[in-house]
Amino acid sequence: MLATPATIADNVGDNVGDVAGMGADLFGSYVATVLATIVLGQQINILKRKRCLRRVLSIILPMLIAGVGILLSIIGTLFVRIK
Repeated sequence: MLATPATIADNVGDNVGDVAGMGADLFGSYVATVLATIVLGQQINILKRKRCLRRVLSIILPMLIAGVGILLSIIGTLFVRIK
């Protein structure tokens, strides 16, 4: 069975679509999780009537954790050495 350029292009396109689709699904789930924790933090603050600074911190905390995770991931990639 010979692999024609059209067959190779079709297989490459299928693989790219599968990987990109999976990445989009993971990103969507990640964003939904962060937004859900923000909403929960806001609702807990409404119920407990905490001070203004605590309200802001509990709403911003999920975004801070995500931001620190991104920065540490970038720093971590600098330690990877390929021989």
